[in-house]
Amino acid sequence: AVSQAPSPESNPDSPVPVFDVPNMDYRFSLNFLALISLSQCTLDSCFYNCAERSFDLSHPVYEGIPAYPGLYYLAYDQSLGFEFPEPNFLLTFNYTISGLGGTSITAPASFFPNSREIHEIPFTQLTRVEGRVIDISDQVKLNPNYEATVDDIVCNENEYGCFAPGTVVIFYTGWASRWPNQERVFGLEGLLGLDLLPISYNYPGISEEAARYIASQPNVYGVMIDSPGVDSGAVPIIGFDIYRSSRILARENKYIVQNVNLECTLPNINLKIYILPLYVLGGTSAPCRIFAHVCQDQCPVPALPPSLPPPPPPPHPPPALLPPPPQPSPPARLHVSGIRRI
Repeated sequence: AVSQAPSPESNPDSPVPVFDVPNMDYRFSLNFLALISLSQCTLDSCFYNCAERSFDLSHPVYEGIPAYPGLYYLAYDQSLGFEFPEPNFLLTFNYTISGLGGTSITAPASFFPNSREIHEIPFTQLTRVEGRVIDISDQVKLNPNYEATVDDIVCNENEYGCFAPGTVVIFYTGWASRWPNQERVFGLEGLLGLDLLPISYNYPGISEEAARYIASQPNVYGVMIDSPGVDSGAVPIIGFDIYRSSRILARENKYIVQNVNLECTLPNINLKIYILPLYVLGGTSAPCRIFAHVCQDQCPVPALPPSLPPPPPPPHPPPALLPPPPQPSPPARLHVSGIRRI
């Protein structure tokens, strides 16, 4: 146990302040948290602002989430691993998930040989990237297979400016509201819900011309969409060139994120996107978690207090003078007394 130091009242003559030892940890914690907050303000100005808003743009993963018909029977499967009762309680599960299960990212290597795989996508192109939202939901209401055009992109640029360096283009189609209904996500209405190779799918994407326009933008890292893919109504049958938009983006090393949960309204100002895929070595697709961070104002970087000049060094005492060498004493005089002169 730590003994408490006497209070200052018990020793008023002490020139050194006496601290309360049990409260030292509390004070240190407050100072440490203050330093962390200050460092976050310096690195990202939006973190300090009370007007910030954060959104989870991922669909939860569980048994029964939509799977690509014809390619995957189950997008996610969970089984019991170990279970032990009290007092040695233990509960674990085994998971099997498709690379395209739920909200997922597709690397360029999925559509173009010798290009980036999941683990080769630079971390700086996934976290704290600029988000640019292009709303095509009104067009999708009229045509579920609508493909975003170059005009849609140019109109957005005319309103919000050209793509800033390090941008991910986000196509909002309104399709996330259909999740997790398998038939509605893939547009299987009218096909009696058959989980076979269907005649066609129905969901929005982007056109080949729009894909070429985005692929030519060096400031763009990738594309996000809230539908199952950027190729509208694409039928997942191996051997057919039905992923043309995906292939165009892959040639320029642009990644694709599909099934994004865009049920919230995201602005085009002060929008930061964080994409966190599974760190899969050699994979072409992987489930991922996505966050959006929005700052409602301009988020000026807080002015840090000016650093005080360092205190002057303490004055050095003058060097001690050596004592002067001892002077030789004069010869002692003889005092003779009691001697008479003759």
